[in-house]
Amino acid sequence: AIVCHLMHSNAAKARNILSENQGGIRKAMSASSEKLGIDTSLIVGIDGGGTKTSALLARIRKDGFEVLGMGIAGASNPRVVGFENASLEIHTAIHAAFQQAKIPLCKVYRLVAGLSGAGREQERNRMVDLLQDMAQKVEVTSDANLILEEGLLRGWGIAVIAGTGSMILGKNLDGTVLRSGGWGTQLGDEGSAYAIGMSALRALCKMHDGLVEPGPLRESLLGKLRLTKVEDLIAPLAEGTWGKETIAELALEVLGLAEKNDLLAKQLLLEQAKSLAEGVAGLY
Repeated sequence: AIVCHLMHSNAAKARNILSENQGGIRKAMSASSEKLGIDTSLIVGIDGGGTKTSALLARIRKDGFEVLGMGIAGASNPRVVGFENASLEIHTAIHAAFQQAKIPLCKVYRLVAGLSGAGREQERNRMVDLLQDMAQKVEVTSDANLILEEGLLRGWGIAVIAGTGSMILGKNLDGTVLRSGGWGTQLGDEGSAYAIGMSALRALCKMHDGLVEPGPLRESLLGKLRLTKVEDLIAPLAEGTWGKETIAELALEVLGLAEKNDLLAKQLLLEQAKSLAEGVAGLY
């Protein structure tokens, strides 16, 4: 079904494509893409994170470029979902962008992907190899670097990205790029949606133990997670049943309560904001 949808083929053709590629979806898509022609007037931009992937398809014009289509897919942080799965989601988003633009699928002149979890050379090189089938030229950088370059007015500055994960990048006057954070959920990601979600769950446990005053956070989080009691948190966290996006989505509950002036929610956000500020100060 996935191959039928992405490759615009019927069931029989999809089965043949999968059979020729030992049942591998990404391999089947790559093999099909390698047979495509190249349209050197087309470019693709990718913004990929720990929750979703966005692809923009555009045509180069004399005065800039024209956006033709956009595609959305799942998470493409290679350190979260794996390199093969990240590649599959990026391919899916690109195919969706072509569909929206109502243009036959083809290789583009250039593809630039800004991905969380791709801030180091070995990660970037691996992803470049996996995306070569979709473009004549492929460049992979971190998602934070996209924000840094877009926001620089004088060629230097600091960019803070706080999505599912977090990282801080800075560029000084001589062009040197420095980074802080980006260590992943186990070692860092302070100030991220995931960190806010986990801090809220820890506060919930303390509330249960009588160490924190009872408040609306309890009902809000348990309702969002569809649990009846705090003890029910243990199993899904220990067994890895919840993905990172499930924890990260709890940040919205905390933000909502903070907007209603809940003191505990505001304190949790302030602590995470302070961590981001410390990272900025470290680069500055």
